[in-house]
Amino acid sequence: LYDDEELDIAEAFATIDANCDGVLSRAEVIKACRANEHILQLLGLPTTIRQEDGTRDAFEKVFQRLDADDSKAISLDEFLRVFGSSASARAM
Repeated sequence: LYDDEELDIAEAFATIDANCDGVLSRAEVIKACRANEHILQLLGLPTTIRQEDGTRDAFEKVFQRLDADDSKAISLDEFLRVFGSSASARAM
């Protein structure tokens, strides 16, 4: 069972997961950041993600930190591992 914080995180995950396949691709995360201020703030990313100004590197660091198994996609478990508990949030 999820606590309220984890439900909010699971809801954010579902918002990002545009094709509802249960994992987040880089494209889904970038599109969600562009469309949703809450997602952008949750991930701690700048308002724009572009190759030429270094913000893409910041995005890659966040994505790779979330993608614990290096599968090139982020599962809900991986997402909750980073964002789903107060202990994890303090460790960020």
